[in-house]
Amino acid sequence: AVPAPPTPVRGGPPAAAPRAQSEPPQHPPSRLPQLIDEITAHLEASALPVTAEGWLQETAQLELFAEEMQRLIAEHQRPEQRSRGGGGEAAGRPDSARRQRELLVLRGDKDLRWARQQLRNCEREHAHLLQLLGIGSSAAEQQLLAELRATEQEIEHEQRRQKQLAAENRLRERGLARAAREGGEEDGNARALQQIERLEKELGVWDMKNGSLERQVQQVGEQLRRAEESRESLSRREQHVAERLGSEDWQLRLAEQRAQEERAHSEEASLRAEVAELQGRRRRAAKAHERQARERARALDGLQAQQAELEARLSRLEATERQLRRQLRKEQLERHQPPQRPRPGAPAAEA
Repeated sequence: AVPAPPTPVRGGPPAAAPRAQSEPPQHPPSRLPQLIDEITAHLEASALPVTAEGWLQETAQLELFAEEMQRLIAEHQRPEQRSRGGGGEAAGRPDSARRQRELLVLRGDKDLRWARQQLRNCEREHAHLLQLLGIGSSAAEQQLLAELRATEQEIEHEQRRQKQLAAENRLRERGLARAAREGGEEDGNARALQQIERLEKELGVWDMKNGSLERQVQQVGEQLRRAEESRESLSRREQHVAERLGSEDWQLRLAEQRAQEERAHSEEASLRAEVAELQGRRRRAAKAHERQARERARALDGLQAQQAELEARLSRLEATERQLRRQLRKEQLERHQPPQRPRPGAPAAEA
């Protein structure tokens, strides 16, 4: 089973436990060795996290350590910058503003990565629950997965755009630094004022872009909330189905259903055997009928030949009978005819 993702906080990653030592803006000079000891003790004593929430908390703790160490290093370097004069302080302001902007960009990328990871966790959990319940082909669930994939693609596109903007900003700052080095004869205060105005304009542009990014993060959080509600609903349905499957009535019903299926299979097998036997009988009967039909046809042909021969003999016998009857009548007529008397005056010889 996929581990349940941590409960998201709308609009950003889960808040880590605040550290009291990172809140004050200034630190005593002895804080840096103490911080190094704390980091060493934390890395030696803490075990590797095994859940996503544990990794997020560990990452947040390490980021707090890094930010605090950067502030301490900046505090140590600040007296040296003050000793260099006004020009050095004016040149340091763009660097701090640049670092602040890079931190904002990194935070935005971090929020996007966290939101994308939460989306993937919810999508895997959702797909797992759909597979358990056997309803993964639902149109609504498919649409929700498509929306989540589209949102993830938008987040990746926005992350690439933010990285590209950060790279362009670094190139612009290098160009400004090169121009500042080449134009060293100009007034440092005027150049600092120009840089401040330009940075304020860029800050306005970044505020507008960050507003768009925050709205996207809010939309992703809303989608995560809906996915979490859907996951909870599916979990309840899965639990209900598991309870029903574990009950005795359901087990009896399943056993009865299996027995019915087995009886149906046996009846189907017997019917198939009977059908096969009837088909064999039918084929044998058809062959016997064809054989009898051929024998009858041959017998009929013989009878027809005999009939023709007998009819010819009958016609000959009838002709012979008619001829004999004519001869018989002729003989009878001749036998019963009286003898002729001699006519008077006829010669005796003639008589």
